[in-house]
Amino acid sequence: MNRRNLLIACGTALTLAAAVFFTMKPDHSESAAAADYFDPSYSAVSWAQQAQLERSGLAQSWMDAVKAEINRRDYAFRQEGSDLYTASHAAQGLTFHISESGFLVSGADWDAELNLDAVYAGSLPVDAGDLIAVDLDLNKLVYHYEVMDVEYINDAKGMRQNFIVKDAERGDIRVEQQILTELETAIENNSLVLKQNGRNVYTYTDMKVWDNDGRILTASMHMPDSKQLALAVDASAATFPLTIDPVSRTYDWKVEGDNLNAGFGFWVAGNGDINGDGYDDVVIGAPEYTNTFAMEGAFFVYYGGPDGLPLTPDFVYYGGQEESGMGKCISIEGDVNGDGYSDVLVGQHQYSPPSDQGRALLFYGGPSGISSTPGWTFTAGRKKAKLGEAVTMAGDLNGDGYTDVCIGAHAWDNDEEMGDLGNKAGKFWVFHGGPSGLSTVPAMECVADVTDANLGVSMDRAGDVNGDGYDDLHVGGYIFLVGDGMICTFHGGPGGADGTPDFMAVGGAHDTSFYAVNLSAAGDVNGDGYDDVVIGAPRFDAGGTYQAGKLHLHLGGPSGLDTTIAWIVQGTQYDERFAFNVNDAHDLNADGYDDVLVTSKYFIPEGSTDSVGKTMIYLGGPNGPSLEPNWEFVGESTNGAGQNACLAGDVNGDGQEDIILSGSAYSGDLYHEGVVYGFYGLPYKCDPPVDFVVSGVSPTTATFEWRWVFGSTTYKLFIKELGSTGAPVSLNLNGNDITVTGLKPATKYQCYVKARCEDGYTNRSENIIISTPPMRTENNVIVEDPTIYPNPVRDRMNIDFGTNEGSATVLVYDMSGTLMIEKHYDLSQSRTVELTDMNAVPDGVYLVTLDINNVRTTKKITKTN
Repeated sequence: MNRRNLLIACGTALTLAAAVFFTMKPDHSESAAAADYFDPSYSAVSWAQQAQLERSGLAQSWMDAVKAEINRRDYAFRQEGSDLYTASHAAQGLTFHISESGFLVSGADWDAELNLDAVYAGSLPVDAGDLIAVDLDLNKLVYHYEVMDVEYINDAKGMRQNFIVKDAERGDIRVEQQILTELETAIENNSLVLKQNGRNVYTYTDMKVWDNDGRILTASMHMPDSKQLALAVDASAATFPLTIDPVSRTYDWKVEGDNLNAGFGFWVAGNGDINGDGYDDVVIGAPEYTNTFAMEGAFFVYYGGPDGLPLTPDFVYYGGQEESGMGKCISIEGDVNGDGYSDVLVGQHQYSPPSDQGRALLFYGGPSGISSTPGWTFTAGRKKAKLGEAVTMAGDLNGDGYTDVCIGAHAWDNDEEMGDLGNKAGKFWVFHGGPSGLSTVPAMECVADVTDANLGVSMDRAGDVNGDGYDDLHVGGYIFLVGDGMICTFHGGPGGADGTPDFMAVGGAHDTSFYAVNLSAAGDVNGDGYDDVVIGAPRFDAGGTYQAGKLHLHLGGPSGLDTTIAWIVQGTQYDERFAFNVNDAHDLNADGYDDVLVTSKYFIPEGSTDSVGKTMIYLGGPNGPSLEPNWEFVGESTNGAGQNACLAGDVNGDGQEDIILSGSAYSGDLYHEGVVYGFYGLPYKCDPPVDFVVSGVSPTTATFEWRWVFGSTTYKLFIKELGSTGAPVSLNLNGNDITVTGLKPATKYQCYVKARCEDGYTNRSENIIISTPPMRTENNVIVEDPTIYPNPVRDRMNIDFGTNEGSATVLVYDMSGTLMIEKHYDLSQSRTVELTDMNAVPDGVYLVTLDINNVRTTKKITKTN
């Protein structure tokens, strides 16, 4: 019978993540001083260096602790009676009344009550037993029962309710709650939604659970009837501990277009401070917005502040003519005149006359915000060129300290060079910034000489891909070679970028994959000091699935971008359009590696038939981005997410990076009005290290390694002599391996490792026990006994033969005497070997015979997965 503690947590707020996760209860036996104890004999780092490392974070840690304590008091519970408590959440306009049976949440003119009905482990109910005690610690309230605790935590993220089941069978876990409210109740896309007069006022959003190996567990939310909510998780194959996804899925800001067919959120732009108040601002495009003229388009400016983004725009600019496409593309991450204020570059791709020539407009930032009229404009002067469908702040291409810009006209006909074959060849221009703003004369212009190349359909600043100190530029064309698509990268330099691409890649699909229809600087995803690029191909038939979509990533280096594709991720659903938009997220979790934002335009959640869309974050790491997303947001309704996503910067001044994402075809009160969500950053939490093994051991040393934890900044290895008293020795390190010296021969040690992330240290990894071999002397020469590690063995077994002379034979027998593996080695080549054949050996107990220069030693091992 497998029994363990079980933690089920549900967030409660105006729109909150309903989280279900399971974890072993914390082990409080470890001394608090253990984390700061250090023995120099166990590391190559000197005592002085270690002390400096230990001290370096103290001041910031102290300030963080003070801020955390102030926040806890802001969200404190108040006792109103015997076992009755009240808490408020001013930012979300909610009041909570909590009792032994559950909680009541109240909005401005509504309320809803959720009472715990039952918890099931498998088919058996878990009886909570009698109430033993109630503990209150400012913003944390715990009801202790005989076999279960119910915990409430109120903080900036909302109210969270945790059910801690102390004794349960492994298997399906189900939490049933009774819903008492006059509001409409429904399950939509695996979310509980409470509605008042047809509008959502309270939501438990998409429920997801990861186990310790990063696997996503099956979790669902359903209503047996209109007054009953059931949360179910399949934990039968889980590896513990389990944690909820690292970033809250609760959006902090939501704005709808409020205009029929406006396409609000077709483009979103952020990470610029337009009014210089220290808070980043965002700009949203709605290219089909109707005001004075039908579908003239508009863009909306929202200034950040201590409370984040406002619900009403601070500035609106309209297209001024029918179907002009104002706001189709926007960029604000730059200062073209060097006055310290971010400027706003906007495309109006169907501006006329002549028909659909298009234009780009630049609005200067200043102490009062965005200028009321454009300070610079540029038009194509050629009909149907659609200039402005792609525009970007290009960084500082010539190193003069001013931001430069790039403007594309992907439908430009190259009649001059190609005649009738020049249809939609495409063209782009680069204009340098300066103390007076943008030049009126382009510093560079390029026109394609291939039919339907659509050069300039996408573009982005590239960062510095070759490390020469100058910003570089990416430009894409998406129907190049009949749908293949291409990307060109131009290196910056003292004179800016020239007209010859320094890097070029094509999609290679020949199937209208729309490769490079969107592309982005990826930042430095692997921490090597060079910027990288991510490229979307949303109509690629991935794995034979029609338009499932995919993305490519190329790494930067001393010579620029590598032609080898370093990272590929693909969609899996029919017409999913994965990688519809890709973007640099900067370093959201402050681990030193940049992260990547990706949208999936028509993603359909499991159990639904609606294409609601999805936005994902992939965290960077030393080997590049993770293969699975570390965070995702699924649209609340059809077309609710997946159009666009970008870094917002820090809109509320809390020191955390924020993001915005959109669904431009979202229908709320009005059809296809569009919607934009804002997510404010939180300190990143990550899982404990896994695959913790000893990869080498001698009488006085041991080498440990483990799988890199995405989001980790440092690690701490703990090692303690088995049976000894006192705290374990702890070693701080930056990588995911270490060789410990100064161990005692013929001694057993208990070892584990923790990762430090932005939110603090994780739980410990699994414990492993190592045994150092004895040290013997023969003829006054130190002789080491052979060792096998780790034990238990997983997919590989390491053997240290203890000598570099002669030869050795390894024989592995099962317990019936059947020979499973036979290997022969020349010890002059190496005294240590790694036996990977253990992959093919079933789990069980085995005898390993080592014949070293005709001297036999037999050891017992256990093979397990």
